[in-house]
Amino acid sequence: MHFVTGGAFQGKRSWVSSNYRLNVRDDWKWHNYYEDSDILMPNELLSEKLVILEGLEEIVKHSIIKEDVIRKKWKSIFHAWKTWELAEYGRTVIFIGCDISKGIVPILESDRKWRDITGWCYQELASLSSRVDIIWNGLAQTIKSEGDE
Repeated sequence: MHFVTGGAFQGKRSWVSSNYRLNVRDDWKWHNYYEDSDILMPNELLSEKLVILEGLEEIVKHSIIKEDVIRKKWKSIFHAWKTWELAEYGRTVIFIGCDISKGIVPILESDRKWRDITGWCYQELASLSSRVDIIWNGLAQTIKSEGDE
């Protein structure tokens, strides 16, 4: 798994598109949680080798409203994707999420809860990912890399 994070509008989408050469391959699926709040889960019907899930912080926010046991739920989702990725050689799942932990502490309790749970989810995801990159101004800083991607 590959986790890409960084501030809003810092070039994460462009970096992933370029780094994974999406313009010259057709075996990928991009799911945008900013536009579709359904949680995409791996299944046998997914034929793509590369799955990109963008807007992780947004779908976490939606699931906080719907779920009380959010940490357990997201841990299960991340493990399901890890299992999907490992089930067939060449599969990769990329999670893209904005870093919402920096800056001023939110005034509203609901926003603080969102920030805290998103931070926990990112920690869990980073621990499961073989690669983690932070993107700022279109430049990547790899902070974790296990083997070749």
